[in-house]
Amino acid sequence: VEKLLKNSEKKQKNSLDKIKEIIRRVKTQQQQQQQQQKQQQQKKPKQEQANRPKDPGNPAQKPYDPNRTDPPSKFRSRGDRTGQWGDLPPRVRDAILDSSRDIDEYPPEYQEMIKEYMKRLVEDR
Repeated sequence: VEKLLKNSEKKQKNSLDKIKEIIRRVKTQQQQQQQQQKQQQQKKPKQEQANRPKDPGNPAQKPYDPNRTDPPSKFRSRGDRTGQWGDLPPRVRDAILDSSRDIDEYPPEYQEMIKEYMKRLVEDR
């Protein structure tokens, strides 16, 4: 029995030593990977600056031009393309006019626009 216990202890110790060695190797690999990532990140900004155009022409930085002559985009609404925004079919317009929803039920920031739209609908009727 003592021989078996000693043999078992040796195997446990060997296993524990192997596990410790594996953990040490994994930690070393992780540290190396982290160092490589840091080096790559430090190189990226330099490469990105070299690849950037000098004048990107960012449209957000250009002022709005109401007289622009851009061709109509297929992504714009039909109303925007035809200049008839807000002209609804009679059936839809009547449904809106006949709705029982009070103007106060709409968000405050839209109430003035809705009032103007409703006035225009009544005038066109």
